[in-house]
Amino acid sequence: MKNTQRYFLAMIVVILQFSYECFGQSNISIDLRLQSTSENQTVQMGAEGKIIFTLENQSSIKATNIKVFINIPYFPPFVKFASANPLKGSFDVGSGLWSISELNAQETISLTLKYIPMEYGVWYAEAEIFSSNERDSDSTPNNNIDSEDDFTRSCFSMPIKVSSSTFGRQIILDDSKITNIVWKKDGQTIANQTSNILPVTSVGSYSFSSPSFICPSQGCCPYVFELGQSPLCCEPLEYGLVRATTDQQENFLILQPDSTDGKDANFTSVLPNLNIGKSLDFHVMTWTWNAAGLGAGSRRTLIYFDLSELPANAIIKEATLDLFFNKTSLDYASVGQQFGANTSNQSVLRRVTSPWEELGVTWATQPSVTNENQVFIPSNTGLETDVTIDITNLIRDQHTYPEQSFGFMMSLVTEQIYRSMIFASSDHPDATKHPRLTIAYTLGN
Repeated sequence: MKNTQRYFLAMIVVILQFSYECFGQSNISIDLRLQSTSENQTVQMGAEGKIIFTLENQSSIKATNIKVFINIPYFPPFVKFASANPLKGSFDVGSGLWSISELNAQETISLTLKYIPMEYGVWYAEAEIFSSNERDSDSTPNNNIDSEDDFTRSCFSMPIKVSSSTFGRQIILDDSKITNIVWKKDGQTIANQTSNILPVTSVGSYSFSSPSFICPSQGCCPYVFELGQSPLCCEPLEYGLVRATTDQQENFLILQPDSTDGKDANFTSVLPNLNIGKSLDFHVMTWTWNAAGLGAGSRRTLIYFDLSELPANAIIKEATLDLFFNKTSLDYASVGQQFGANTSNQSVLRRVTSPWEELGVTWATQPSVTNENQVFIPSNTGLETDVTIDITNLIRDQHTYPEQSFGFMMSLVTEQIYRSMIFASSDHPDATKHPRLTIAYTLGN
């Protein structure tokens, strides 16, 4: 009787899913705004400065799994990190990511960063929303467009000490995108000076403006030259625009392909010659299909991400895979949650070492895998649970050995009834539910 009821319930869900796919899903979006302010735009050598980043959810729905990338010039040691105090979430100074699991509708939170400047000049801290589960209605995460409201810029000046009232120095704006520059000294426009290089021969406060460079809300910070004794051994002759764009800057690659570009497939032991390459599910399970006369069996799943956009000299710092629960799954109707039958549904992700085709692979033809650097997904039987998996070493292996890497296979650690983990595949109609790979990397020599 148990399996008969499940069969009829599945038939009802098929009808509901047909309506869902025909008429579509409402495209609900969020609206996040990121801002920042410097407590003091002028900071003396050895003093502690403070920047406050503010994140606001201006929409009427909850935003989830938000990451904000904060770029501050720690390397070389222009700035020394002192402390971080997030009102919500956590901040990792190594990756520069502020991670917030959820932000309620109309909620505003903040992150306070304290630092100690180590070099004279003007330093910029830039931040941008890196990712979120939901789409933003008026901006695109991680596109480095500073006119969008998910991007913010702050700055601070450390006055430059000079031993004489007359001297020879230069300010260099080493950014070809900054054009049509207007230079000012002590608030007055400097005539006939419009290039990216400004000679400085006397003490004063020097600032610039440009239609192609958006200053912080508090205004662009000036280069201040003042009389005094420098504690540094040597006084540089040039001062630039430092925006944390050194070779050690961390870069990010986000892959969340759709049904056209994505490659994932399921296969099952109860029908070993059946290909399930166009399923809405990315899931693993061991169950019974007695109503269909198939008995008990298991399902496994495959996925492949194309890393051709990752530079050959990339040094991978971190890689995470986000999988999102598929509430519209036919199996959800019978399971009702991530299911472990009062026991473990722990799963494992392994690197695939032989080729496979999305529309051809079956249980009988499933590719080979390696246990090297395999990643275990902890048992989780919560309702509608998403997971984030650290697959750094797996991605490093794929990047290092592309001829021996053909994606990843996910399976249950213990393939005994009744257990399952149900997520959405790249074929799911809701693009925010597609599997998402995030890679943080720097560039080597």
